[in-house]
Parts: sequence; C-alpha cells; structure tokens
Amino acid sequence: TRVLVTVIGLAGIFYVSQQGWRRINENSWLLRAARTKNSWQQKTDALKQAHQTEPGNFETTYEIGETLRLASWRGEDNYEALATEALKWFELGTSLNPYDPYNHLRYGMCLHWLGKHEEAAPHVQRAVAMDRNSYYLAAHEGWHWVQMGNYPEAQRAFERSLHLKWWDNPL
Repeated sequence: TRVLVTVIGLAGIFYVSQQGWRRINENSWLLRAARTKNSWQQKTDALKQAHQTEPGNFETTYEIGETLRLASWRGEDNYEALATEALKWFELGTSLNPYDPYNHLRYGMCLHWLGKHEEAAPHVQRAVAMDRNSYYLAAHEGWHWVQMGNYPEAQRAFERSLHLKWWDNPL
C-alpha cells in the first residue's frame, strides 16, 4: 500500500510540476508580448510562442487575432493577408471558447475590412446575441450597420449602446 501511495504521490507531483513549468513558460511569453509596444510582428511572434506553449488558451488566440487585425487596419500593402490570418486565429479562439462574443465580433470586423459585408453580418449578430447587455457590443453592432449602409438600424444600435451605458461611454 505504501509503494502504491508513493507512486501515486510522485505521479501527482510530476504532473503538477510539469503544468507549473508550462504556465511559467506561457506567462514569460505573454509578458514579453505585453512589453512590446512598437512592433506588432514581435508581439505576434511572442503571442504565438505563448500559444505553442499552451494551445488551449483562447485569450491568447484572441490577442494574436486582434494584433493582426489592428496591423491590417493600418492599410499597408499586406493588409489582406494580415486580416485573413487574423480570421484564422479568431476562428480558433471561437472553437476553444464558443461562449466568448469577442472572437465572433472581431471575425465579423475583419470580414467587413475585406469587403465581405454580407458574410460579416451573422458573426456580428451572433456576438451581439451572446451578450445583449453589453454597450460595447451594441456600439459595434451600430458600426456594423454603418458598414452595411443601414443607417436607421445603426442609429438604433448606437442609441441602445448609450441606453446601456449613458455615463462614460467612449464609443
């Protein structure tokens, strides 16, 4: 019995130490990414290393997609490739956590940026449906309707955003 308990205890210690080491490694890459201010490429590389260390972290996939989306929105020559790569990361984040609306929202925003407005609509609507009480999502729904050219719906969404948070609503 003592040998069995010792083996189980050692296996538990090994497992916990292995998980702790992975977490430390992931956090070091995440800190490196957070400290990178000027280069979206270096930030993306550090985030991808963190993802490689812990592939189940949907927040890391979101950050990679968001960094690529923002780089794409600068409008440089490779903006389409960056937006397309961001779509892949947002899709991965959605598969890792289907209950987080922000991967859906940003996926739709990338599609708008690529001129695929009709394809973007279901993604934005799904994000808004996931959290009907978010002033942030309501404002982005308004932005979506502006992209679609439906200004009455945009006004409704913007007013809803203000209704949800009338104080200190930067959007």
